[in-house]
Amino acid sequence: MWINAADLQEKEALRTLSGIPATVEKVHNFLGEAPMRDLTIAEVHTYYVIAGTTPVLVHNCGGAIVDPGKFDYMFGNVASNSHNAARSAQNQAQFARVGVYNNAEGRGLLQSHFDEVVGSDSNILRTFKNEHGEFQIRDSLFAGPGGFLHLETTWQVTGDRLRMTTVIPRGGR
Repeated sequence: MWINAADLQEKEALRTLSGIPATVEKVHNFLGEAPMRDLTIAEVHTYYVIAGTTPVLVHNCGGAIVDPGKFDYMFGNVASNSHNAARSAQNQAQFARVGVYNNAEGRGLLQSHFDEVVGSDSNILRTFKNEHGEFQIRDSLFAGPGGFLHLETTWQVTGDRLRMTTVIPRGGR
């Protein structure tokens, strides 16, 4: 899960580069004008910066839009019709094979992956337009804690962001 710097609170739990937990000790809000730095790195959406001697994980906003219902579909929580329920159960089994489950950690791993997927144009397989808009089909390799999945995802272009419409996981382990 990502949190905006403005929303950080004292005692908030964070994770360091090595995966060690860290805690926000103090939050200082400053009013007025001050020089600001844009930490955006072209086509990189998750990276570390050094604050003093501490590596801090930074996540650029503007990544992939993945609606909560899409995560439900990935994790077997669909009952709209027999086809969708069966496909959703297959998705859940594929993600489980690589150690990804319907919890905050699993959704966070997938969201980070999807943010990286939309951060580069090098993985676009093809594009198309229809009455619903402009779409991109992208190819990626997802690394879960227990293995790898080939993902083919379809994204609707919405201005300067992309909204996921479908994900097809293949393989596993």
